[in-house]
Amino acid sequence: MGTGSASALSIPLTLDATAHTTVAKLGLTTSFPTTTMTGEVAFKAGPDGRLPLTSTLELPQATTDLKVGPVKLAAITMKVVDPETTGSVLLAGGKVNTKVSQKFKVQITSLVPLGLDKAPGSSTLNLVGTKCMTEATTADLSGDLAGTFKTMSGTLTGTYTIPAFHNCGALTDVLTTLVSGDGNTLSVDLRPHTTA
Repeated sequence: MGTGSASALSIPLTLDATAHTTVAKLGLTTSFPTTTMTGEVAFKAGPDGRLPLTSTLELPQATTDLKVGPVKLAAITMKVVDPETTGSVLLAGGKVNTKVSQKFKVQITSLVPLGLDKAPGSSTLNLVGTKCMTEATTADLSGDLAGTFKTMSGTLTGTYTIPAFHNCGALTDVLTTLVSGDGNTLSVDLRPHTTA
């Protein structure tokens, strides 16, 4: 989802964002590299006084260990596909109360078995193909952020469901059994954008 064009009736946003997710079934936490969230706050308050927020948050892919208990099974690389973010903000009490709905699909871009993830040529090994992903799901995130709209900082948190996986070859049912389900957590740490 694009941010639209900024106008006199909106404030453009550019924030640094670092996302973390925990898969409930596995107790597996993955942190995504810091990226940039862009968007805008429109001065078009609803009946509750909240202002619409639209944004784009493209998360880079991240690699972590796929484990069952203490046993490492594979190195797994995941990314978020087709993200769409809508929400609202309310400036009150020196905080920016923020509510966001983040719609996305979960894609597994590669899965390399234990012992092969460090082997020569492992970067081209992929047991799940190129289309292993879920249908769309939605994470509802909220939090009170410090600062003003353009300098917001703090953490948004929420939960989401991982739907069943599709197009993962022979591992489709295995991944659905191991990974899919509800109660997964997502947090996004936001801070004012800085340039290197």
